[in-house]
Amino acid sequence: MSEPNTKLSEIQNLPAAELADRLEGLTLDELTALGNNGSK
Repeated sequence: MSEPNTKLSEIQNLPAAELADRLEGLTLDELTALGNNGSK
């Protein structure tokens, strides 16, 4: 788990409004995958 997770890094750098917007479009499964490893 040493390599940086680009998707998580992108999300962490988003403004709150855009972050909420993106998370709204995710399913629970996608959120779980993102939390576990973010591999997409």
